[in-house]
Amino acid sequence: MVLQRYTEHTKGLQVLARPLRVDLSSPAPSLSAAARCHDVTMVAFNDPDMARILAEAVLFGTGRPALLLPAAIPDAPRPFSRIAVAWDGSGSATRALHDAMPLIVQADEVVIISAPADKFVTEDDVAALSEYFMRHGVVPRYVKANIEVLGIGLALQHYAKLEGAGLLVMGAYGHSRLQQFILGGATRHVLDNLQLPVLMSQS
Repeated sequence: MVLQRYTEHTKGLQVLARPLRVDLSSPAPSLSAAARCHDVTMVAFNDPDMARILAEAVLFGTGRPALLLPAAIPDAPRPFSRIAVAWDGSGSATRALHDAMPLIVQADEVVIISAPADKFVTEDDVAALSEYFMRHGVVPRYVKANIEVLGIGLALQHYAKLEGAGLLVMGAYGHSRLQQFILGGATRHVLDNLQLPVLMSQS
C-alpha cells in the first residue's frame, strides 16, 4: 500500500512494479541486478533493518537512485507537489537532482536547502542552481538549515518538513570496505531515522 500511494501520483511517468525472487539471507545481489535496469527503485521502510540493506545495495551497487519511503506517510492528495532539494554542490547532490527532475518539473513548489555549517555553499552556487531550475520552468525558494541541534541528516529532513515538502532529494555518500558500507553522516542519519520520502543518488 505504501508503494501504491506514491505510484498513483507520478503523472506522465511509467511505473513498473513486479515481484522479485531473492535470497533473504543475501538479498542485495538480486535487487542490485534488477535495479540497474530501472530508473528508480522504491524501498519501503516497513522493516527498517532490511530496508537499509536494500537501500545501500541500490545506492552503492547500481549507480541508480533509491526512493526511500517511511512506513508512516502523511495522507496527502499529491505527495510530490512540494519537493525539497538538499544542495551542497557535490557530484552526488547533482546526480540526485538530475535523477529527480521528472518529479521536480511536475511539482507546484520547490525549495533548495543548504547547510553551510556542514558544506559551504556560496550565494553564486545557489543562484546558479536556481537559474537551472528556472530554465525548466521551476521557480525555487531557498532556505538555510541550522544543524547545530539536530545534526545534518535530521536537520535536512526537519527543514524539508517545515517547508511542507513531501519529498527530499539528496546525494548519498559512502563506500564499501570489506563488504560493509561506510556511510557519510547525512546518509547514515537518514537511513537510521527516515522521517519523510527521500530520493537518494550516489555519483
